[in-house]
Amino acid sequence: KESSSLDLSDTYYKKIYTTKDGSKTPVYENKYNLPIAFLASKSIKNWDNTEGNPFEVQEDLIDKATGVSNLFVPVEYIGTESYNANCEEITQNGAYFIDEIEENTGGSVSVLFKSVKDGNVYIYVSSSEIENINYYWNNSTNTTFQSIAEPYILDLGKHNAGDEIKASIDLNGVTSSSASFSIYAYNIDNTVLNSAYEMLSLGKMNIKKHSDTKIEGTINAGYDGYLYTSIPYDEGWTIYIDNHAVKTFEIGDSQLGAAIKQGEHDIKMVYSPKGLTYGLPISACGWIGIFGYGLLKRKKTKTAYKKL
Repeated sequence: KESSSLDLSDTYYKKIYTTKDGSKTPVYENKYNLPIAFLASKSIKNWDNTEGNPFEVQEDLIDKATGVSNLFVPVEYIGTESYNANCEEITQNGAYFIDEIEENTGGSVSVLFKSVKDGNVYIYVSSSEIENINYYWNNSTNTTFQSIAEPYILDLGKHNAGDEIKASIDLNGVTSSSASFSIYAYNIDNTVLNSAYEMLSLGKMNIKKHSDTKIEGTINAGYDGYLYTSIPYDEGWTIYIDNHAVKTFEIGDSQLGAAIKQGEHDIKMVYSPKGLTYGLPISACGWIGIFGYGLLKRKKTKTAYKKL
């Protein structure tokens, strides 16, 4: 999706090796990884993951799961320039409108903003008409390209407070005289991130065994809360806590979860496709019917043979 010489931040990732094939692809380990399940506050059941600003969705998840707030800090927008088009001044994260676009003239809108903290800067731009963006910083000595045909959050790397970044929105290919886009750019507060990660790590599930349909492990819950999993909710999943099946539910209308009490517990998650329990007896009856029909037909054939 992007063409960039940027390495992933060593603050969040550890480079393990580079592949020896022609692509020479770097392989990283996420320093902030969490297992497939961990303890979260009961407030997570009120997590708001409706579409919109993806940073607010993630921040609300952290807030509801841990009680830690303000993970992302908005950048400061300092200028907007339009070429062969007209765009309103961009002063904060949100949705904006471009009009008077001159088709096939190399039009663009440049958005200038600066980092407000020492640390990584992340950006998300979406539009139904615009496809490509170029980013420049350090007096344009560093650049990276992003295609937003399918929008995603882009890591612009580590920057010092006050560093300026320019996002140049390419209007080539826009076939109408107007277009709209949404832009959201943030610094990440590492102090908040570390605090939230430490809290979630204390209640992580230690995986002992796993397969495609079964996961087993242990967890030490520091308080009564919810077991949050990265597994999409499906009625086929059954969660056992200390060998007792517990009620499961959706968290954020998407993820599999269950209530869990304070203390040390054995956890087992088992998947059986919905309908399999009922389908097996039906299939068995079907095979019995086919087998019985075969016997009956064979008996009639023998009787007819004796009459001959």
